[in-house]
Amino acid sequence: MKTKKPIITLSLIIINVIIFILMYVFGNGSFDNETLVNFGANYLPLTKSGEYYRLISSAFIHIGITHLVLNMYSLYVIGPQVESFYGKIKYIIIFIISGLSASLLSTA
Repeated sequence: MKTKKPIITLSLIIINVIIFILMYVFGNGSFDNETLVNFGANYLPLTKSGEYYRLISSAFIHIGITHLVLNMYSLYVIGPQVESFYGKIKYIIIFIISGLSASLLSTA
């Protein structure tokens, strides 16, 4: 039996790591408020004023290396199982709904 590669999980990890690096290359790091907002953090005044993309983009932003490493480790451990069980499309939907739900709850 051929094992399926967790393409979506690996892609999500790569995207998160690249965004984290870009926050240091093109901003003032992951702890800087202006950089966080520029990279799409869920900043309530901007989100409420119509920048709804922040509800999703904030799922890809991590504050500090510890936050990034712990979340990517969790994704690496759990992601392939979820991806294998539900399939790639449903897995993406689960990821988006989870991020969106977290963002909506944090705005409440």
